[in-house]
Amino acid sequence: MTASPSEAAAATPGMARLIAVVFLPFAGGYFLSYLFRSINAVIAPQLTAELGLTAADLGLLTSCYFLAFASFQLPLGLLLDRYGPRRVQSILLLSAAVGALLFAVGDSMVELAIARALIGLGAAGGLMASFKAITLWFPKQRWPLINGCFLAMGGLGAIAATAPLEEALEIVDWRGVFFALAGVTVVVAALIRLVVPERAAHGVYRGTLRFAGFSAIMNDCLLLGLLHSQSASLPGGQHTGPKTWGQLMESELIKPQQNLSPETRRCLELLGVWSDEPLERQSGWSVGDEFSALLAKRLSYGPAERDMVVMHHEIGVSFPGGSRQTRTCTLVGYGKEDMTIMASTVGLTAAAGASLILAGRLEATGVVR
Repeated sequence: MTASPSEAAAATPGMARLIAVVFLPFAGGYFLSYLFRSINAVIAPQLTAELGLTAADLGLLTSCYFLAFASFQLPLGLLLDRYGPRRVQSILLLSAAVGALLFAVGDSMVELAIARALIGLGAAGGLMASFKAITLWFPKQRWPLINGCFLAMGGLGAIAATAPLEEALEIVDWRGVFFALAGVTVVVAALIRLVVPERAAHGVYRGTLRFAGFSAIMNDCLLLGLLHSQSASLPGGQHTGPKTWGQLMESELIKPQQNLSPETRRCLELLGVWSDEPLERQSGWSVGDEFSALLAKRLSYGPAERDMVVMHHEIGVSFPGGSRQTRTCTLVGYGKEDMTIMASTVGLTAAAGASLILAGRLEATGVVR
């Protein structure tokens, strides 16, 4: 289930606020990932002079970063889908902060290698978590611009690891730089965790029999009179009844509402039947026609919406010898711009079955085993 277009519009902040509470926190994490990636090249002389590291040692430190970074990409995708970018990225950045802190106090090659691996792990979600957040919050038509600006922040992180870092090394040593980076990383992680809003989808009732309670809600709507086909207009199209949905629900055309179930009341509230939404007031229209128009308006998919179908079947199979097995079949599908997944899976199969019946190709009735 997905949010209705009206709810999505109400729940989505303006562009300026999205930039402040979504783009900038994640861009800060991506900036730091590039800074961490490039910093070894600048502090290499200090590491060599203080700890006696060789060129091979420096190469190994860089490899530890990229090995941890690359190894976490597949689990990262699963975690982003399961927990969302806000939670995942804030925790990963804490790993980078711990790594930066360990690097700042490290005195051996092993300690530095572990620290760099932790930094690489923490920077692993810098790009993908941010792309996930962008697709969740920003309008689809803005994705190219937002993604381009976001990638530019990574470039700025790489630039910060050159002359600005060299200037900082004139004030503090490399250990001080990593202490500062650890603190900044914790701040960015906290911003992502506390400032970035959670993208929640509110369930709405679309025309499907696939969820519990649908039949009861439709029965309540029938008892209310919302599905009646009796005309609410006078001959000639002169509308003498209510002009808004709120007025209609208070008129004699609708039956008493005190016995509505909480589920039905919540459903109708989401649809806006008690609001000041104007009626279509088409000539000859009935209450059922008005309700159908309201459903079409409220439940149509918006530009950033698509439907999803999750099916899981357990099928008992009996064999001639008397043995029996249970086979399972699971399907997860997503709709496309030109066709919903409900139409692709349920609609087409129902149409195929109806075609077989009309063509007389199904002679037996009942369940085919």
